[in-house]
Amino acid sequence: MPPKRGESKQGLVITLVFFVLATIGFAVGTYYGFAEQDRLAKDAKKAKDEEKTAKDSRDWWKFQALAYRGYMGNLPATSAEEAAVLRDKFMGGSAGGSKEPDEADVKTLFQNVLDKKLGWNTAMKKPSTTYEDLLVKREQRIQDLEKTNAGLQLANKKLGDQVKEQDDQLREIGLAYDKKFNDLSTKLTKDQAGNRKTINDLQAFVNTVKDQNDQLKKQFQAEQTKSSRQIKKLNDQVKDQREVLDRKEAEVAQINQKGADAPQNWRTDWKILSMDRRGDMPYINLGSADQVQPQLTFSVHGIGADGKPVPAGKATIEVARVLGPHMAQARVTSVKDANRDPILPGDVLYNPTWNPTLKKHVAIAGIIDLTGDGRDSLPEFMRTLERQNVVVDAYLDPKDLSVKGRGLSVQTDYLIVGSGLEFLTEGRDKNAEYLKKLEKGITDMRKEAERNGVRVIGLGKYLDLIGYRLPRGTSLREPESNYGRSPTGNGEREGR
Repeated sequence: MPPKRGESKQGLVITLVFFVLATIGFAVGTYYGFAEQDRLAKDAKKAKDEEKTAKDSRDWWKFQALAYRGYMGNLPATSAEEAAVLRDKFMGGSAGGSKEPDEADVKTLFQNVLDKKLGWNTAMKKPSTTYEDLLVKREQRIQDLEKTNAGLQLANKKLGDQVKEQDDQLREIGLAYDKKFNDLSTKLTKDQAGNRKTINDLQAFVNTVKDQNDQLKKQFQAEQTKSSRQIKKLNDQVKDQREVLDRKEAEVAQINQKGADAPQNWRTDWKILSMDRRGDMPYINLGSADQVQPQLTFSVHGIGADGKPVPAGKATIEVARVLGPHMAQARVTSVKDANRDPILPGDVLYNPTWNPTLKKHVAIAGIIDLTGDGRDSLPEFMRTLERQNVVVDAYLDPKDLSVKGRGLSVQTDYLIVGSGLEFLTEGRDKNAEYLKKLEKGITDMRKEAERNGVRVIGLGKYLDLIGYRLPRGTSLREPESNYGRSPTGNGEREGR
């Protein structure tokens, strides 16, 4: 029997509805299934990241704990390798450090404080020094100081005993002195009456001698007048001979002396740094750390073609002001030829008796005339030497012709010889006996210098070497010969 028209459509519709619903349900189920898997994957990744973060944080704090124990000197040997690995990880390894907020502060503490103070031995993978080591050293030092203190206390006790013993001895000496003084006072009182008569007798004798002395004085004055005429004649003869000798010495000096020469092997680290714009105030590489003071003088020497300093000086300078530990500014006091041979940066400075760390010693003989006016300038010259850090061991005093000071010895570097009496204006009235004693005093100091190996140098040459400028027209005699050893550079003597 064929189906009805209405029944056939209803079944089809129901079938389609179930099919659509089933399709939709399957699609929704499939969607939720994939969504759940994606959520689970994200949760797993998040858990893994959190685990890594926790592990890094744990390693970060473990690294600090082990590192601190290492710096304290209390790191177990079993943890040394792990501590080194963690240090490499967080302090510059390939892992790139931690993500902790205090990472920068901790790294600064390790690198700028602990590593600098205690050190880090990369090869041994541990600190070079630990606080435990420092404590041990400190304890040892305390023990050493305690021992030293005990020794000092014992020495102090012994010294106190010695002082007490000396006080007792002084007390006994004082008592003995008082007794002796009292005895002498009693004896003096008894003898005073007898001495009075003796004094009266002596007074009468003195009056007699005085009368005789007046007569002798008149005779002496007459003889002195006669002797003065003879002395004047002798002085005129000596003056003529000196003038001849001076001319000869001047001729020899013109032939053999072309300015004061310095030795070729002196130290060459004292130099001209630069010149100011005007060219008369050079800067030098010596300053307060070298004990340089204003008015210190130098001679200036150029550099030759062979790279060595030229012995002949080209100029002289005087320190004007000190600018720093190794810098000062000087003024040019003289230049031999400013056009053909000017002062240049790199020129070497020389002063035979100045040294920044060691005082030099000199002796002085003869007349010192620094002004060219014929007056003795010995006190001014000695003050100049003192400013140059030079000690005067001995000098011949032109007033009484005695040698003063602690004396010329092997410790003396130079004997500086000045002029004779004929160059001294204020000494024209000195008699021949004075001149003879002056020359003898100079000769004796020369011989003493020769015996002690001390170099003898003329005043003019010495002043030229140290860069001291003399007034124009001043003529200084040089010594006839040089005894002793030659300087080896800037005042340094051989064998010293």
